[in-house]
Amino acid sequence: MKLFSLHTLNRLIFLLCITAGAKAQSDELRVSAYTEADGLSSNIVRCVLQDSRGVLWAGTPDGLNYYDGYTFNTFRKSSTDSSTIRSNFITKLAEDQVGDIWIGYLSGGVSCYNITTGKFRHYPLKTYTKSDHIKSGEVTMLFINRKNEVWIGVARQGMFKLDKHTGEYTRYNLADEKGIAFTADAVKAYNTVFGAYEDPSGALWLATAAGLYYFQPATNSMKQLRETPLRESAENRDLFLCIARQGDKLWLGAWAGGMACYDMVKNEWKHFPYDYYSPTTNIIIDIRLLPGDSILFISNDKGLGYFNKNTGSFSFAGNDDLIKTGDYKSVYQDKADNIWIASDRGLIKIWRTSKKFSFHALNTNVSMNGGYHRVNVAFENDHFLMLGTSYSDGLHIKNKHNGKQYTLAFETLPGEENFLLVTDIIQDSEGIIWVLTRDYIYQLDTTAMKLRKISSPSSVEKKGNYFIRIQEDISGVLWIASLRNGLFAYNKKDNRFTHHYTSDKQGMEYIPTRYISALHSSKDGTLWIGGGNGFLGKLNITSGIVQTYATYFPKEDINANTVFDIVTDDSLSLWVGTDAGLLQYQVREGNAVFKQVFTSENGISSDFVKGVAKAEDGNIWCVTQLSLCRLNPCTGVIANYGYSDGLENPEISSKIQTLYDGQMAVGTIKGYYTFSPAYLSQLRETAPILVTSFNVNGRQRYYGNELARNGKVVLDPSEKMFAFEFASIDFNRTSKQQYAYMLEGIDTGWTTTYNRYAGYSNLKAGNYIFKVRAVGNTHKLDSEAIAVPIYISGYFYTMWWFWLMVAVAAFAVMYFIYKLRLRNQRRVYELNSRAGKLEKEKAMIMYESLKQQLNPHFLFNSLTSLGSLIRSDQELAEEFLDGLSRIYRYILNNRNKELVSLLNEIRFSETYIKLQKTRFGDALQVNIKVEEAFHYNKIAPVTLQNLLENAIKHNIVTGEEPLVIDIYVNETNQLVVKNNLNKKTFVETSNGQGLANLSSLYNYLSEKEIVVKETAEHFWVSIPLL
Repeated sequence: MKLFSLHTLNRLIFLLCITAGAKAQSDELRVSAYTEADGLSSNIVRCVLQDSRGVLWAGTPDGLNYYDGYTFNTFRKSSTDSSTIRSNFITKLAEDQVGDIWIGYLSGGVSCYNITTGKFRHYPLKTYTKSDHIKSGEVTMLFINRKNEVWIGVARQGMFKLDKHTGEYTRYNLADEKGIAFTADAVKAYNTVFGAYEDPSGALWLATAAGLYYFQPATNSMKQLRETPLRESAENRDLFLCIARQGDKLWLGAWAGGMACYDMVKNEWKHFPYDYYSPTTNIIIDIRLLPGDSILFISNDKGLGYFNKNTGSFSFAGNDDLIKTGDYKSVYQDKADNIWIASDRGLIKIWRTSKKFSFHALNTNVSMNGGYHRVNVAFENDHFLMLGTSYSDGLHIKNKHNGKQYTLAFETLPGEENFLLVTDIIQDSEGIIWVLTRDYIYQLDTTAMKLRKISSPSSVEKKGNYFIRIQEDISGVLWIASLRNGLFAYNKKDNRFTHHYTSDKQGMEYIPTRYISALHSSKDGTLWIGGGNGFLGKLNITSGIVQTYATYFPKEDINANTVFDIVTDDSLSLWVGTDAGLLQYQVREGNAVFKQVFTSENGISSDFVKGVAKAEDGNIWCVTQLSLCRLNPCTGVIANYGYSDGLENPEISSKIQTLYDGQMAVGTIKGYYTFSPAYLSQLRETAPILVTSFNVNGRQRYYGNELARNGKVVLDPSEKMFAFEFASIDFNRTSKQQYAYMLEGIDTGWTTTYNRYAGYSNLKAGNYIFKVRAVGNTHKLDSEAIAVPIYISGYFYTMWWFWLMVAVAAFAVMYFIYKLRLRNQRRVYELNSRAGKLEKEKAMIMYESLKQQLNPHFLFNSLTSLGSLIRSDQELAEEFLDGLSRIYRYILNNRNKELVSLLNEIRFSETYIKLQKTRFGDALQVNIKVEEAFHYNKIAPVTLQNLLENAIKHNIVTGEEPLVIDIYVNETNQLVVKNNLNKKTFVETSNGQGLANLSSLYNYLSEKEIVVKETAEHFWVSIPLL
């Protein structure tokens, strides 16, 4: 962004006229230009608009740009996406009543950009009447009336009204060939509308190539309001390009006609050309009415200008490269009263800035260093203002009572550079003024106006000590810091110096460096010193003992090489300026405890802090390599002041001093700046904040419609990552803007940052609210927070209702099985009571009973385990439920079968064993060792399960006494189920019929008996394989 100050007198008068009565005299106006180097898609800008949200839009021949005060973003046409912009060459912009942006093109009609969806809807130029065939031309006017109707002007084709629902246009011609003695081409040339104004009745006043027209949409009547008849060959001064109303008068800018005024009550015209001798000039492209009697305008031949309505006079800005003659298309005034000009040199901005700093030039008789003398230090009391200089003629003194001025020179040490350098000035408790120079220490005789040198301490290697700071402690002793020879104490009573530097690292007075650049005497009598090698220390003025404090903190990535300045505040905080940032220590019981650091990452313009001072209002001011900074110790908010605030000189000195009236001063090249900390502390409103982007899984998401419809933004479970970008819309921002955001439901408090980004990922299902606000810097209030409600849906198996359904289903299965078992038991009882039944029927009935005798305790225990797992391990609970369902599915599928394969029976048993191990763990050990050759032998269904259940039911199963079951095929091809014996004393559900029924079944199926054996240690059953 190119930045220019308006220095010449005629430009200053011009700009003061614009702002007369609107702002204080301390305000300044500036000119800047945004170009392709700043992110603009093209240096040629055709139109500009600020929407209701505060975002700035700029139309160019290479796309549509929007600007949030930080960056330009561009919409361009994509041949593969019909929802993008229709054409890159944009001529007009307008905002409708709902906040959508309308775009007019060089050809192709218009488009509407929906703010809430981020999509474009196109309206190519077409009419109802097929015979009225039109060719799309340049859109010369784009106007939205109070009814939210869209009116457009098209070059040489008149005016059109758009039906947004059908996309059709109704055409209104300004002139036709009937009754007009013009050629057809001339008629078309006059058939162009450039601007419109809507009066309270809804009628449109049109600025056209054929003059002023009055159009009533209700009756479709068009009336021409001309002072003289339109003539084809004559030079007409009413080819109007723009229109605006103030009171009963319409003001119009004309091509070759200058400024025109039409009195709507008297029906009278007045014309104001600014060049009476060249009728082909006087080209006013656009106008903006300003408060009072001012009209701001742009002209092709003289650039930016000002018209006084009372006097009818014109003023022009001058010959600044940005605002002189050029190809201008429009001028726009935004909500902050900035003036924006669309030109072929970029997007030009003229804005007002408060004059925060006053520069006071210092006239000297001597100026060394190529004329770049500087003021190093300023001092003021009730009688004198003193300025200490370098590369100049010494100490400058002004008597504030009589106005007399003095310049006092002083000696330099032989062998040193031959220039005068004042490094510090103080007034001690006795009223004596001490002037510290590079080489000597002086008292100022205010009566004789002379500097009186006192005896100086010894120097190092024939060079001076290079004195840099002087302070008085509570006992009246003067302390002098030097850059070459450590620290000195001067006792005024006996005119004696004490040197506080020793190379003995074991000594109590050890200072690890000769380079002492920081010196501060606090109100409690503590003397703080700092210098090279990151040295920060506290000196006991009585004992001379030095206590050193760290300036190296690896965890915080802080490693200060030099301490430049030190100051304390009223809250017992120690502020230390270093080359690693501004360090804050809390002083507790005389000791300094590191608290935090302020760097460029959290608001200070540079990590190099070379000067620190405390203002009367408690704020901390510091000088960095780039700017002057202010820190509010209570809030931690930082404001930076630089070139755009009035600090135009490239360098400022490292010492900030408070003057007699409470103002502060800082030296610079050829003078010094003064400013009022109280004025800069006044709270002002912060610019509104806007969410500029919402990205979900890396893709832009437009949520406006969804938020309006549902009151919240709904995210799917797969949309695990989302991020907000936001901006405080302030086009005149001079320092970093701080923001605070939080996500209610996750964050417990506000997160304060200078970044404009907040991202979240892998959140649980539920409701959240994202909030963000702009944090006011030290001269602005916080903005109102904006809130975006968000609902994240979860996967079905994580929802409470799913597990409720699982529990209901489990109980339903339990009830079904229980009822089924009861029914089968009744059936067995009925069959057993029939003595005359065949043996086969008896055996089958007995077996059917056997298959259905799944112990209810097993089911009950299984469901109990399932309930526990649901609460503790949902994934394992799902596997348990799946195993339970496979058991009963196997029983149901094989209940009508006499035999199944041994392989299927083993698989079924393994599922059963897995469920039982969920309950018993390692207390149950089942070993299945059946060779693959026997897998396809037959066996009665659920035989193994019954035998396993029988073993578990009759034996104690504990970790100390595990139940071990072995399943294998013996040498006689019998399936053996063998377990160790640890019998229960009482078996609740045993009826003693299970093995008997199984034996009867196999006796029927194969006439082979089941072998049951029991010893003192083992119990086993041998089943014949079929």
